[in-house]
Amino acid sequence: MPTDKEDYSDYIKHLSNLIGALSLFSGFIFTAYTILITRLPDPSGIIAQFTLYILSLFLNIFLFLISQLNVMVITSCRNVPPLTKRTAMTNSLYSISIFVAMVIVTSLISLLWNLTYLALVQTVQWILFGEAIRRFILKTFVQYRDSVS
Repeated sequence: MPTDKEDYSDYIKHLSNLIGALSLFSGFIFTAYTILITRLPDPSGIIAQFTLYILSLFLNIFLFLISQLNVMVITSCRNVPPLTKRTAMTNSLYSISIFVAMVIVTSLISLLWNLTYLALVQTVQWILFGEAIRRFILKTFVQYRDSVS
């Protein structure tokens, strides 16, 4: 059976499996965060806030990796359709809204429970990860799409 050296379908399947696993872990972490903050007897304790912060940090890392792997899948495709302005805007809007929804909600939940410092740290963390996604993922994606089009 001849093999094509430029057939990336196995690699794309592998990346898709990683994206699925990271999405599952992100959902689990978000659920754990919401359950933990509502069930803790005193969520204002330092250990409880540190635990919630670690959960939100892992959520940010997983969402960053999902975004990066999605770009890797696109760059591995052989035939990429031409990009229209509407498609580019819609895809960017979906990606940004998913990231904002998952991460800002953790800050808002912290504010609901009067954990102001935790919410502030999570917002700063969100801004840093948002800038990293813009710089390392969206910029790379736009450069790739411009070179293909």
